[in-house]
Amino acid sequence: GLYMVWRVVQSEGLKRLLFYFLLVVLFIYGGVQGHLGTLEMLPMKNYTQYYEPIIEYLNRDKTPTVILGSSQFYAGLFTTYTNHDLFWQHQAVVYNTSIATFHDALLVYFYLNQNFRNGFLALIKDSTTPNNDYKDMYFQLQRYYTDPSSPNKEQVTVETFDKRMVDEYRKVMQRPDGIKDILKKHHVKYIVWDKNVNPEWDVSGVSGLTELLSNHAIYLYSVTY
Repeated sequence: GLYMVWRVVQSEGLKRLLFYFLLVVLFIYGGVQGHLGTLEMLPMKNYTQYYEPIIEYLNRDKTPTVILGSSQFYAGLFTTYTNHDLFWQHQAVVYNTSIATFHDALLVYFYLNQNFRNGFLALIKDSTTPNNDYKDMYFQLQRYYTDPSSPNKEQVTVETFDKRMVDEYRKVMQRPDGIKDILKKHHVKYIVWDKNVNPEWDVSGVSGLTELLSNHAIYLYSVTY
């Protein structure tokens, strides 16, 4: 459209005015969009400030260790502002993360989610269950085992995969410290539970936890093995 207008306008003076007008419009548009973007991100940026005392505490521990975070989004703050690593973060799927680690993460998150703890499969398969990190992780792992295009050499049916996951979870639950053994295997020293973002969590079943501090319903625990 602009090209056609430019061809129709014959006066060089009008073309110059049109050019300046478009420049002004573009500058105003860019400024408005930037301002709107800032306003949209402001609540999230303000919320991250609640993590400051927890990050400050974690930075006192100079030995790099592993943190289990409930909010996979806000857990990214720990790899940015501390020397510690994460037990799991959703970006792990694009890196060379072992399938065994994928399994372990799912088992831990299913257990800590009190809604999924005693029967995750029905909720995972229920189309009315809101999409969340747990469902995403499950279906990503499911595709690895069932999709012919995946690098996995042993393809199975969806039903077989579901049964294997249920059996695997049951075996872990039958051990007195099954979940804690997984945390120990991955050298998890701290757990951060953001109750505002993940109210479905329940950490009371994990033995050896000590609450170190809390801020605005964000709790930091140490794990003793």
